[in-house]
Amino acid sequence: MKLARAFTWLVIAAHASLLVWSFPDYFADNDLGCHISLARQYGEHGSYFWDQLNYGPTGRPNLQGPLLHYGVGLLGRALGGGGDDYVHAFTVFAILQWAAAVFTAVFFARKYGGDLAGLFAAALLTGGIYSAGPFFAGVPSGWIFILSAWAVFFFLEGKLWLSALAAAAAVYVHLGGITTAPFGILFAALVTRRWRALVKVGAGIALLASPYLFHFLRSLDYWVGRRGHVAGSANLLLYALAVPAVIWLLRRPRENAMLLCWAAAPLAWF
Repeated sequence: MKLARAFTWLVIAAHASLLVWSFPDYFADNDLGCHISLARQYGEHGSYFWDQLNYGPTGRPNLQGPLLHYGVGLLGRALGGGGDDYVHAFTVFAILQWAAAVFTAVFFARKYGGDLAGLFAAALLTGGIYSAGPFFAGVPSGWIFILSAWAVFFFLEGKLWLSALAAAAAVYVHLGGITTAPFGILFAALVTRRWRALVKVGAGIALLASPYLFHFLRSLDYWVGRRGHVAGSANLLLYALAVPAVIWLLRRPRENAMLLCWAAAPLAWF
């Protein structure tokens, strides 16, 4: 429907304009400051696998996924290499992450539900602080939910190397990607019974992510596991809509495998 598509673009443009307008006001709290400081080390030194900044004076292995930090670090250095330049670089990637999240949600909503579903996806994602916040804040974990969707989609489409590449990128961006994206692919294999494809994609993920996985595993003694829990930050309206939606999708699990597996992938965190 042309009207639904027009309103979808209107909703996205309105929120995107506000984000771009607020660019000079982005600031780093203690969490974002940690990521920006790591990105600066990557930008200045090329690598930063032993963290003496946040764990001084002796340091400890840096187990943070390096992909986002590399990107921010390289851009920050290109912008001038000053402190504010790295903050601005992180802000650019935060807005890009929000845009990628919106594109992903709207793309799959329209593909499997039509233009009206795309409009609802755009409105619910961009209009809710708990749904949009993790993406426009720019934290690395937000990329997991974007990349996991594409990893599952490419697996179901038979594009196995693209699936492995998306899942490996999720691993490199955040520790949670080690379980989340592969978990979604595993669900997809269970639904479609594509065991040979699962083995191929699993091998591809292991191969592509092996340098970071090796670094993580050899430093496992330093990993303290999950600390704290933030599940209380919930948008009840989203859950009120999500529960009946999942029940509806479960009526035809094979036809709705993509959306179901994407929704199930974060269960690996629990």
